[in-house]
Amino acid sequence: MRKTKEDKEYWKDYRWEGRILKLGGRTVGIVDKSKSTYWRTGSSEYIHKLRVPPGWAIDKRCIQDLHKMEIKEVAIPISKVLTICASLEDFLKYGISIDRNHGPQLVLMDTYWRRVGH
Repeated sequence: MRKTKEDKEYWKDYRWEGRILKLGGRTVGIVDKSKSTYWRTGSSEYIHKLRVPPGWAIDKRCIQDLHKMEIKEVAIPISKVLTICASLEDFLKYGISIDRNHGPQLVLMDTYWRRVGH
């Protein structure tokens, strides 16, 4: 049976291994070597993109950890040719708290993300 975010066992596996964030035994994010940007890995528009409110969601616990680590930016690769980026400051300042049975998350509206082509 797949673990869900409300399952305590799922969150028990949440851990940082150096610059790598693991959740449920898989890598979900990496902090770059300059320690300025958090790269969300394995992102899917079907998982993290919200229609209402229109924006991108990231686990609140992860955002809090990134703030403690003094990370400046969050980057989500959308495709091989497109990445969206937002400042962590915008997440903290304008992020909308939600919990839709996937644990506490912050949603940053689309207007705060900038698109970067590769």
